[in-house]
Amino acid sequence: MRIRRTFYFFAFLIFYIFLHRKIFPFYIKVSEDSFNNFEFCPACYGTKFCPQILNNLELATESKIRLFKFLNAKNVYYGQINNAEIVAKKLAHDWELEKMDKKLCDLAEISYIRCNPKDALYFIYRKLNPNEENRDPINMIFKLVSHIETVTDILKCKSKRLLEYGIEKIYGPNVEDLKTDELLELVYTILVNPEPIILQLFPPQEGWPFPRYHGTCGRVLVEEYIGPSLSSVMDADWPTRLQVSYQLLQLAFLFTHNHLNFSLYLTDVSLDNFALSPDGSVFLIDAESLLFADKVQISKDQPAGWREPCISRGEGCHDCLSFSVEDLCSHVTADHNYYAICHSLLIPGGYASDRGLLHDIPPEVEASTELRSLIQECAMPSDPNQSRLPLVPRLLQTMRSLI
Repeated sequence: MRIRRTFYFFAFLIFYIFLHRKIFPFYIKVSEDSFNNFEFCPACYGTKFCPQILNNLELATESKIRLFKFLNAKNVYYGQINNAEIVAKKLAHDWELEKMDKKLCDLAEISYIRCNPKDALYFIYRKLNPNEENRDPINMIFKLVSHIETVTDILKCKSKRLLEYGIEKIYGPNVEDLKTDELLELVYTILVNPEPIILQLFPPQEGWPFPRYHGTCGRVLVEEYIGPSLSSVMDADWPTRLQVSYQLLQLAFLFTHNHLNFSLYLTDVSLDNFALSPDGSVFLIDAESLLFADKVQISKDQPAGWREPCISRGEGCHDCLSFSVEDLCSHVTADHNYYAICHSLLIPGGYASDRGLLHDIPPEVEASTELRSLIQECAMPSDPNQSRLPLVPRLLQTMRSLI
């Protein structure tokens, strides 16, 4: 009897090991198609980083357990590459990726059941560009993005200069030498989530507050892990919260005024979209929701009222971020980023933070500065026709004097 029980036990153990290793592995492997979706390229973010990912990416324990995926709706994984902490992102929910695949297949008139999205994307490209020998990559990207349609913000202000800058920065100075697969990878990334493009165009080495870009493989982006989100700062001491708030306003200033003459407007703001590095620096870690206004193009086109600052009034929207794409795309400057940061993250009762980072201002600060009133004016000016642009330098100077 004991021998029979021992036999059954070992038989069950062997079956269990076989089941979980061969049929339903316990751990996610970065090499498996269901993780990187490499077989869908160029309907993907890129392929250049595949050797590094396949050979050197080690997912952290909680990220590589397969059951974790059912709780990981955002498809964000943590791990290491060559002892450097990283974040691996699929940049969309599974249902969003499937929705885009179905759209590509429908446009190519291929049954979704037997459709590989890469074949659909090739078909759409050839349909719109039958004479591939004489193509213009910039216009082709605009044509494809317009034909397929996207909900991302990166090209809502149509800027040829932004695309030229991006292609030159990523692929080299000769835009006309862009390969077909490279063009289609750019298009797919723009359609789903432009974060890989943005991280390469605005790297931290050049002073931009974004994580370092490592690379892409299939539908996986690997970027630097910065640290915990700003939600972890909400209960920190006053000096820490003041320093973080000051950096957020500096970020808003840089995004509005920079040497590239692109305004990067924040269209989705939350504490979890920002993170704090070990040295206390603030980074924007979710770069998907940015609207790019080309100041050079606006100055050239000169739409009505283009010289006047665009004022964000928060009309019709107390618990969300209100803005007009048309207005932001047609003015050389706007106070939108200051409105977004002050209204969403700094004041108590903001739409993205009930308490606000600048809650519980110390009595001595209240007595010696106008910080509270300046923050309130930044969030929602008492005169709705007054731009925040003249106010912000005073606010930054006040905060700097307290740090």
